[in-house]
Amino acid sequence: MDDSRIIEIWPAATGIVGLSKDTDVFAPSSIEKIRNAWQQRRDELDAEGLPAVSAFMARLGREWSIETGIIEGIYNIERGVTQSLIEEGFQAALLDRNSTNKPPEFVLSVLRDQEAALEGLFAFVKQERELTTSYIKELHAAMLRSQTHCDALDPDGRVVEVALLKGEYKQHENYPQRDGRIYTYCPPLQTESEMQRLVELDAQHEREGFPVEVRAAWLHHRFTQIHPFQDGNGRVARALASLLFIRDGLFPLVVNYTDKSDYLDNLEAADAGRLKGLVDQFVELQSRWASNAMDATEPVLKARRKVRDSLAGLKRTLDVVSGVASDPSTSDEPWAKAIDAMNSLESRLTAVGEEIRGIFTAYDADASFKVERSEQSSASRHAKRIAKALSLGGDAEGRSGHVEWVSLSIKRKRKNTTLTVFATSRTTWLNKSEVVCSAFLDEFVAEGAAWQRVDNPATIGVSPYSFNKATSGSLSPEFQEWVENTISALVEVLHREL
Repeated sequence: MDDSRIIEIWPAATGIVGLSKDTDVFAPSSIEKIRNAWQQRRDELDAEGLPAVSAFMARLGREWSIETGIIEGIYNIERGVTQSLIEEGFQAALLDRNSTNKPPEFVLSVLRDQEAALEGLFAFVKQERELTTSYIKELHAAMLRSQTHCDALDPDGRVVEVALLKGEYKQHENYPQRDGRIYTYCPPLQTESEMQRLVELDAQHEREGFPVEVRAAWLHHRFTQIHPFQDGNGRVARALASLLFIRDGLFPLVVNYTDKSDYLDNLEAADAGRLKGLVDQFVELQSRWASNAMDATEPVLKARRKVRDSLAGLKRTLDVVSGVASDPSTSDEPWAKAIDAMNSLESRLTAVGEEIRGIFTAYDADASFKVERSEQSSASRHAKRIAKALSLGGDAEGRSGHVEWVSLSIKRKRKNTTLTVFATSRTTWLNKSEVVCSAFLDEFVAEGAAWQRVDNPATIGVSPYSFNKATSGSLSPEFQEWVENTISALVEVLHREL
């Protein structure tokens, strides 16, 4: 064998080396943020009783099962067929001899073996078992159940087919080859002791609080340095890294064909003592799958929220109509600002009513005005008109049911026009309270001794005003402007009637 082509991966002088906190792999990463966001989404889905997590994880598991074999060259599958297998499952009808380079029956068997192995990882975590060399052997046997032989290089560099030992460490040195170079790993005689050291160091790293992404990259790389099995070492390495991520509430490590080049480069850098590239790639892959998980589960969660919003809207409307709406918490800052605004509005409408009455009394001595507050009269007063206004557009969404209103009625020569401004509280899905103010007109005409409501009264045409934490209640210039625009709209309606 040409010694210049030999690359020693396993450090014979020291064996595998544990983690040290003085390395460059401990820069802050987004793993904690990813974990928390995904846990929050899982909690939301669980609270709603939605199976979206299990459906997504099943698809992810199938992708993991497919890609972990493709990256090792065990088989190739056309990308379109790959997507069908991910979405629909490992069905024989989806895979034929034209879509893969190996017998379809063999490929499907391997895929199912790898899928079952991943399910075993989840079961392992659920059982809270400790990682041992015995379990790693079990994992290897499970992943390679359908394989009977593997290719190997003899000491002269010739490719030979040998019987595959499943769940047993290698009996001969293995010589994987890439780009014309031959890589040597831990000799068979030292494999058992090095594997025992691997699991002991992993347990030590966990006790010492090393971040999961660092531990996963270390475990993956040191396992590949040892290369304990005849074949399947890459697949088992990714499974072990997946195990750590799953245990930490994250996603299995899916390295697909587009990631392969960077993945191999990062492993080679780790061989030279630079683990950070592999750590960073693992974080990037977790971020990718977190984003995919959020996108996949958002539609069903949004649909469920819509149903809940609709039911809440139904209750709010019934509360308003029946007059049983409850007071919001006094700690609700936006609502407190709205009440302040209603007080200010009551004073402003009283002043405007006096001015309008003064104008009309020159022509109608009986002209009058009246300002009312929701707290001063029946709770159901204006309830149907408020409920109708709430149901228009998207403004009904998220309302708490409580409504406060102020009305100004202008009575003159057999006509009565009433402007009602109301505020209704809302709690958003981020648990932030806000209040929306809106307005509508009612018009009545005298018919004998009775007043009849006009079926199609004039509209105000002023957009609703939304309070939030940043506004300052009735002192807000934006709210004052909204009030004046609303009053102007009322005056214009009175003017058009002349």
